[in-house]
Amino acid sequence: MQATAMIGAMDIAEKSPVPSRPVQCRRAGKAIRALARQEGDILNATYTVVDAMGGMCEERLFQKFRKTPEGQRLLSERPDLPRILSNREQLLAMPEGSLGRIYGELCQRANINPMALVQSQHGMSRDYARLDPARQWFGDRLTVLHDLWHIISGYAAEPRGEAAIVAFSYAQGLDYRPIPLFLAMAAIMRVARVRELWVSYQRGRQIPSLTLRRYEELLPLPLAEVRTRLKVPPARPAHGRYAGEGLLAATA
Repeated sequence: MQATAMIGAMDIAEKSPVPSRPVQCRRAGKAIRALARQEGDILNATYTVVDAMGGMCEERLFQKFRKTPEGQRLLSERPDLPRILSNREQLLAMPEGSLGRIYGELCQRANINPMALVQSQHGMSRDYARLDPARQWFGDRLTVLHDLWHIISGYAAEPRGEAAIVAFSYAQGLDYRPIPLFLAMAAIMRVARVRELWVSYQRGRQIPSLTLRRYEELLPLPLAEVRTRLKVPPARPAHGRYAGEGLLAATA
C-alpha cells in the first residue's frame, strides 16, 4: 500500500505541468521599496518580492526532494507540519528543552501563527492554486521550516539573526532570486556584517539537506539531540568573537 502511494506521488510530480514564472518588475519594485522603507506588512512584502522575482528555485528543490528515498516517503504520507506546529498547547506540553517546546515558546513570545504564515504565502503567490497537491504540500512545508531552522541553527529571531538564517537557508538550496538582494540590503543598512553572513552561509553548506528531515518525529526530542542527528554544529564557536548581540539565540 505504501509503495503504491509513493508511486502515485512520484507520478503526479512527474506529469504535472509547472507554470512559468517570469519576473514581474513593477510588482517587485513596489515591494522592495516598501521593504527598504520598512513600510506596511513586512512579511507580505517579503513574500511578494520572492514571488514577483519569479524563477524556479522551489521546483528545483522539489525535484531533488522527490528523488530521494526520504523525500518519496514524505510525499507519499504528506504529514501536515503547518497544522502540527500550530497546535501551541501540544508543543508547550512537550519536555522542557525539546525542539517542540522551544518552538512553541518562540511562537508564543513572537506571536507566530504557522497557519497564518502559510495563508499569507498563498495570498502572495501568483500560481499556488494551479499547482498539484504534492507541490502545494511541499511549498507549505518550506514556509514553516523557516522558524524551525532559526532554533536548530541557533540564529536569533531578530533582524541580525534573520539576515543570518537567510544566508544559511540560501546555502541549503532556498536560492530564491531576491535572496542576494536581501543580503546586500542587510549589509548596506548595517543590519548584519558581511563576515557573519559568510559564516552563516558556510554553516548551511556544511550541513546535509534539512528539507529532507522528518520534523514531526524530532519535535519531542532535546534540541541538542536534534542538532546532533541533523549534523548541525554549534553556532557560537563558528562565529567566535563576531557573535554579537542579536545574532545568536539564547539556545545557540
